[in-house]
Amino acid sequence: MNPDKVDIFVLDLMLNNESGITLANKIREIKPDIPILFISGHVEAFKKELGDAPILHKPFSVATLINKVKEITAALDG
Repeated sequence: MNPDKVDIFVLDLMLNNESGITLANKIREIKPDIPILFISGHVEAFKKELGDAPILHKPFSVATLINKVKEITAALDG
């Protein structure tokens, strides 16, 4: 994967081998300005670590996901 061709990462907070927050930190080492949208059905367990990061609570519709991604990427365009 070429990180220069990625506009946004959508990461679940609960991954098999590590948390989505740990993976997000690794991604930000490579591309610090990339927007990251977290998704989870277990947000309460991560509230302190998430701060004001964008998040979608599961379950959500495809339309909700699309709208959130548009909202985040539009904010980057000014």
